[in-house]
Parts: sequence; structure tokens; C-alpha cells
Amino acid sequence: MALSPSAGITILQENIPQMIFLDINMPGVSGFEVLAYLRREPRLMQVPVVICG
Repeated sequence: MALSPSAGITILQENIPQMIFLDINMPGVSGFEVLAYLRREPRLMQVPVVICG
């Protein structure tokens, strides 16, 4: 669990989760920007993402 987009990306650099629950309404960085990062990252592009609003 990460409480900010930057903390989440740091965790994802070291771990590949089975599923990601992504809040779209995060402060600072948009959840859509994080989703774009996830889909560009080869290690993470196949991980299912559940988007929460």
C-alpha cells in the first residue's frame, strides 16, 4: 500500500504485484498519469488495474 503516487511508483520499481487498486483522485499526480506509467513499463503492463474514483 502506498499513500502517494511517488511512494507507489517506488514500491512498483522493486515489486510486481498481482493486482493494483488505483485511486484516480490522488493529490499531485493524476491517477491517469500513474496508469499511463503502468502501461508503458514492460514489467507492469500485464498487471490488472482496478480504478477507484
